[in-house]
Amino acid sequence: MKFLQGLLIFVLSVGVFADDNEFDFKAGERAFQNGDFKAAIYHWEDILSEKNLFPKQGVHTMLQLSAAYQNLGFLENSFKVLEKAKFHLDRIELLEERNEYNAKILIQLSDVYVAMRDAKVGRMSCSMQSFAIDATFIDKPLLPEKFLDEALELLEEAKELVTDDKLFLANILNRQGNVLSLQEKTEEALKIYQDALGKLSGNDNPETKLLKIKVMLNEFDIDNKKPIGDLEQLRKMIDELPNSRDKSFALISLAKLIMDFKLDEQKKEVVNLLEKFVSKPEFNINVNRGDNYAIASARFYLAQFYNDADNEQSVKDLDKAIKLIVEVISAANKLGYLELLYKSEWKLVKYLKKHKNISNNNKYLIESFYELATSHMDRMEKQYSILPKGFQIKKQKLFFEYTDVLLKRAANITENDNKQKILKKAIEVLELSKIAEVKDYLRDDCITKELENQVEHLDDNLPEDVAIFYPLLFEDRIESLVVTSDGIKQNIKKHEISLEDTEIDINNLRYTISGNPANNIYEFVKIISSFFTDTFYQFEERKIISIVPSGDMRRIPFNVLYYKDENSLIEKYALVLTPSIKLTNNDLLTNNNDLLLAGTSNFPDENPKSLCHTIDELVSSACIFKNKLEQIRTLRNSKCLCKVQIDCNCLSENRGNCDKNIIDTHAKFKQCLEDENEEIDCTSNINVLLGKDFTASKLKETISKNKHGYSSVHISTHGIFQDDSKKTLLYTSDGNNITMLKLHDILSSNKTNTSQNSNLDLLVLSACQSAKGSKNNIKRAELGFSSVAISSGSSSVLGTLWSVEEEFTKELINRFYKNYYVNKLNKAKSLQQAIIELQNIGNDTNNSKHFRQFIKNGKVSPFYWASFILIGKGF
Repeated sequence: MKFLQGLLIFVLSVGVFADDNEFDFKAGERAFQNGDFKAAIYHWEDILSEKNLFPKQGVHTMLQLSAAYQNLGFLENSFKVLEKAKFHLDRIELLEERNEYNAKILIQLSDVYVAMRDAKVGRMSCSMQSFAIDATFIDKPLLPEKFLDEALELLEEAKELVTDDKLFLANILNRQGNVLSLQEKTEEALKIYQDALGKLSGNDNPETKLLKIKVMLNEFDIDNKKPIGDLEQLRKMIDELPNSRDKSFALISLAKLIMDFKLDEQKKEVVNLLEKFVSKPEFNINVNRGDNYAIASARFYLAQFYNDADNEQSVKDLDKAIKLIVEVISAANKLGYLELLYKSEWKLVKYLKKHKNISNNNKYLIESFYELATSHMDRMEKQYSILPKGFQIKKQKLFFEYTDVLLKRAANITENDNKQKILKKAIEVLELSKIAEVKDYLRDDCITKELENQVEHLDDNLPEDVAIFYPLLFEDRIESLVVTSDGIKQNIKKHEISLEDTEIDINNLRYTISGNPANNIYEFVKIISSFFTDTFYQFEERKIISIVPSGDMRRIPFNVLYYKDENSLIEKYALVLTPSIKLTNNDLLTNNNDLLLAGTSNFPDENPKSLCHTIDELVSSACIFKNKLEQIRTLRNSKCLCKVQIDCNCLSENRGNCDKNIIDTHAKFKQCLEDENEEIDCTSNINVLLGKDFTASKLKETISKNKHGYSSVHISTHGIFQDDSKKTLLYTSDGNNITMLKLHDILSSNKTNTSQNSNLDLLVLSACQSAKGSKNNIKRAELGFSSVAISSGSSSVLGTLWSVEEEFTKELINRFYKNYYVNKLNKAKSLQQAIIELQNIGNDTNNSKHFRQFIKNGKVSPFYWASFILIGKGF
């Protein structure tokens, strides 16, 4: 929460030149206090254009100008103004005054760094990222912790400059506590807050009281074990403040604390204070913009007290909440505050839904306010350079709710043209929801920017043999949307019992199929398949199905479902998954047959067990790539490969007693082949990065040096995909593992001489998996896996949802390559054919002995083949 972080530095700065009539300093100050930051910037920039300013006047004005820029989210402008102010410090004659202004500059710089951290956690635009790297000397990746470390250093430096000013020191300490709490150093932050309160004791002037309130609110924000008596004292202190924006936001902060910590016994008193505050006649919407923003915000939180989401409220209280929210919408609309506007419209929708006397007219009203809320949120994202923390996940939820409303309306329309119009609108809104979720996961807008700017998408001019399938999970039903060249079809299936039971069914299938090849999955497959029986028939004679799942639907291994009787979906259709159609790379790439094979067999001790088939997998892949199929069998029987696998197994069991040099580099393996007089030359003119050479830095160096750009990159290593994008990674030989941001940075260097766009058509990840976790705590691991296609810039990614034996992985990928590179099938059909071939391997007398370990009752368990998925564009 961190109440009113930036306001006090402005209060400490104003009024210095009140008696100086040569320049109108007060006009800018009035505009700032009224929340009209653009007008304040105009006044202060005009003052700075004068040549006869005294040094103190110039620095003073720059501080205020910087604060106005920061309040608008223009951090680059704020930073540059403060840097300029530093150069004017030496012109201030008195050392004491020079130190004071220097401290103020450092404090505001620390605020900028904290704002950058908040922007990085919420959203930092690409231009902002470039500025942050250039101006702050923080290297990529721009980790939030680095900004906070910089902020602490600046505040520590400021403390040394104002050792005798207790109010100023307390202000700095409060900021230090805020930064420490953001770093989750709670005990240190609480100690700093106590130090700040100690500096403020014995002084009751208005500025001191306000700062005391700030510090106490910040304490409560991170320590919900503080005595209720302290909270009561805080409430009384706020009540004693004169009516002002400060009092409004103090009340709001107190209200948020009470709601967050569920302090029911305090609610009545805070409601009384808020009611008394918002009814004051001195607030007039046409007079004071800033004060009216404050009162509108207070009304917003008062409405939440009337209609606490955790309790059933009376119709009377709900009516009061609706009346207040309507007033807030009116004020926010006139004032132009998009954040307050969309939040209030969204809140009104929730209240209208909850109202017992809801009518059909109100249903249309609900849809209208959803339309307004989503449009205002969309405008906010486009106009603001900095967005608040959690913005994207809120956008994902709001737009998904609106999708729900649109689909319910479409279900009740019989006239086809109108129905198609509503369904198309629903898909557009749904795609924006999915893009927001991907952005929230990746925490980097630059990764999605180019894809969002595509003029054409997969749902435009869709090929006749392709269908797009949206499986959606709502509170009361399962919806399936099928998009083909003939239009959009909608299927609805009510939950048999409840949403929770449907989610349990999905998770049971996922955990059973991925747990053990011997597990019986028949009943679970049958249940999940029944969700989509009508939908699968609507695919008709399409050959390729692009699946765009949401939420728990991502956890379904679709290729194992039955499209009819007990025939698996993959037997009938080539399947490809994508997190969003709008974020699917639709570029027409030129396949230049440049291939990079990279990976490692062994890892640092703390990392996973050794991989024994990495060299075999990569070299045989190269043989297929170069259409030298006859050499694969020679490779499989080679003594060198046997030695690699023996040593690898030894390393897995006892790392300390084995010679691991044989599997460290591709060169060692090739030398072994030459010594055995075996002619296997599949990898000439194909780049190979193996063993100790497989590091993030060498991978980027290798990719950036290829002037043509690789059309295919195959990485054989362990990988893990989790809810948190920071913990999603590919393991390297040196332990400096590749995160999602690193992957984007590495593969974005895959450019051609003639184009700035990536030429990467296919990324293959073998030995990777999504995180399993418990049945209830992994919600977005598959989102992480599917986001690799977006992070890499590749049009398609082939990988596995869970760990499968290396031998089977190698065999399936080899067959995929043969279908794709040799037989010239498209990627989706290449994977489909490879899976079908291995499903039936038990009937092949030439291969059944070699694959005996995978065959049970004449069939290969779905555990092995259902894990493989193609993500992105499969055609």
